[in-house]
Amino acid sequence: HGPPSRGTLSSYRDGLAELPAALARRLGDAVTTNAPARRIVGGGAAWRVETDAGAFSAATLAISTPADVTANLVRPFDATLAAELDAIPYAPMTVVHVGVKLAAVRGLPTGFGFLVPRDEGVRILGAIFSSQLFEGRAPNGCALLTVFAGGSLDAEAPLLSDAAVREFVLADLRRAIGLTAEPALFQVTRWPRAIPQYVVGHKDRLVRIDAAVGAHAGLRLLGNWRGGIAMPDCARGATSLAGELAAGRPSG
Repeated sequence: HGPPSRGTLSSYRDGLAELPAALARRLGDAVTTNAPARRIVGGGAAWRVETDAGAFSAATLAISTPADVTANLVRPFDATLAAELDAIPYAPMTVVHVGVKLAAVRGLPTGFGFLVPRDEGVRILGAIFSSQLFEGRAPNGCALLTVFAGGSLDAEAPLLSDAAVREFVLADLRRAIGLTAEPALFQVTRWPRAIPQYVVGHKDRLVRIDAAVGAHAGLRLLGNWRGGIAMPDCARGATSLAGELAAGRPSG
């Protein structure tokens, strides 16, 4: 039967922003951006979404925002559904891009990066060697590392100052890969609600969410709080829903 299937790390030449940009080009005028949804009015033959760019109506409404955002949108017409969505916990994350001279990491192994068990005395969760995985991520003679900290077991990390983050990240990189010099690039990005947690009982919560959604004709909910958190998981979920909706459209 061969080895078990394993996931792959993937990106685009100019970064992940290429994907939504390409979708927008393909869809043309069918896409409206910079128009946050403020209110949803449901029921009857159509859904009405009121946004900063005006109101939009459709027989089918698919909401793909994070669980808490979705909860706020559906609360006016289904408080029970909103409560279930609000109960999905998220872990915070700090993402740090570190650019270094290759001479400063002579011990950098070939590979995708590393993960750190919580009992190793290292605060970072791990690092991806981005410039080894993808072309064009660092100038010649340099390396780009993407470092992760925080998570459900270290929720305080994203609350620290840039200086404090720099201190423990560089200390951990010195220990993990033998970093010997100050980085040429150190960029911190914080995501207060980064990763939905599939905690015990999550599967049962999804059953209750689906039952609540089923009471509203034409409503669909999707996102990385179900079906997997990674980009390929979200793409599969969106493709599946798009196929379902397309199959249900009248011809002509």
